[in-house]
Amino acid sequence: MKLFFIQNDLFEHLGIMHLSAILKSHGHQCLVSVAKGRRLFKEIQQAAPDIIASSVTSLDYRVLLDQVKLIKNCFNIPVIFGGPHPTLYPDEVIKHEAVDMLCRGEGEGALLELAEAIEYKRDIANIGNLWLKLDGKLICNPLRPLIEDLDLLPFPDRELYFRFASVRNLKIRRFMAGRGCPYNCSFCTNNMMKEMYGMPAHFVRQRSVKKLVEEIHLVIHGYGGTLVSFSDDILALDTPWLQEFTERYSRQINLPFTCNTRFDVLNDKRIRLLKQAGCVAVRVGIESGNEMLRNKILNKQVSDVQILDSARLLKQAGIKIITYNLFGFPGEGFSDALETIRLNIRIQTHASINSTFIPFPGLPIIRCGPPGLDKNEAWSVQKNRQKAVSRIVAIRDLAPLMITFPALMNFFVKIFAVGFLQPAFKLAGELVTLVKIKTAFGLGSEGNLFYGMYVVLWLRKHLSMRKDGFSPFQNRR
Repeated sequence: MKLFFIQNDLFEHLGIMHLSAILKSHGHQCLVSVAKGRRLFKEIQQAAPDIIASSVTSLDYRVLLDQVKLIKNCFNIPVIFGGPHPTLYPDEVIKHEAVDMLCRGEGEGALLELAEAIEYKRDIANIGNLWLKLDGKLICNPLRPLIEDLDLLPFPDRELYFRFASVRNLKIRRFMAGRGCPYNCSFCTNNMMKEMYGMPAHFVRQRSVKKLVEEIHLVIHGYGGTLVSFSDDILALDTPWLQEFTERYSRQINLPFTCNTRFDVLNDKRIRLLKQAGCVAVRVGIESGNEMLRNKILNKQVSDVQILDSARLLKQAGIKIITYNLFGFPGEGFSDALETIRLNIRIQTHASINSTFIPFPGLPIIRCGPPGLDKNEAWSVQKNRQKAVSRIVAIRDLAPLMITFPALMNFFVKIFAVGFLQPAFKLAGELVTLVKIKTAFGLGSEGNLFYGMYVVLWLRKHLSMRKDGFSPFQNRR
């Protein structure tokens, strides 16, 4: 059985690599494509797959839906959507004629069972996690249990993407040490996932250090790489696990790495262990510089004192700080957005990753937000940018420059009023962020070509975002 994955942009998708690995381990074939239009149709025709699949986020849902509509006009091949958007909004997804099936939650077991059923002509009606249309009826199967022992899964299929030179030559290799997050930030879909599974005690699962280090060793020695990046929501919540990881990783891998963490889980011991293991930078969420908004609205439950103390310890250890910051969420004002930038300046943030709040339906902040927040409407990105928080979004665009050049902060604050200058300053800020992240990770000249490509992609994205009416939930005809 042959499965053909399509995705919107070219990057190593760890979820797809996991799916491909388990399918290939049972004798099935997998291909992935980022092609568009005629080139995509030609690849499908040459591959002659049995299933077309895509892992879909809310932001690329419409683009991928449009693609499969065109595919269905030319090919009679079943289409299955999985990933965050179909998992959380299955009713929205399955109603489209171009989507034959969707997978909710973890896909390894469901997709393998589907592939085996199609291969051996067995019934596919009762496969857990799948919603599918059969004989004019919609079948909504219940969720299967979460995978408790992640060590039982085969290592992600890195070969899947290695036909692409830009991926094959990457110096950064991405890994995951576990799945799930125990925290309840109101702007994050993790809460919705936990509720969907009935708040299971084992929602957070950790791979063994032995298996993780074994995978990293195989990838680095088999495919190359100079930097390891862990994509877990939070790496090493368990101190004994981190101690074992530090010992094994520093001895067997000995490469710099970066990871996600939280200010409130960091302490002197954990930071020393991260440093000993080879950590050069942490990605950590401030989200808001206003402590009340951060904890009452965003439910981060992280104090200013914890941020300042952990930042000081990180600086002493020589570990650079890359922050996540959220702008335009309910309750935030213009002065609050400036507080976020000032706190970044105060802790000497090396680089910042700044996002605009998108109130997707079902988020806790939507259900329990302050009075006046429309709890039913799925705001579009464009409406959020232009109407709800336009001044705050302008400040978000200038945040990297303000953090880098704090002495010019008052000058940059005035820039938001000059609308036609905003795109230029936004691009400059994003390039500053890329350069700083590159230096934080210790990458050399191999990133220079990427910057040129980024400018072109940024301009294309900026021009397309100027079109009115973008919404991942809008039914396009």
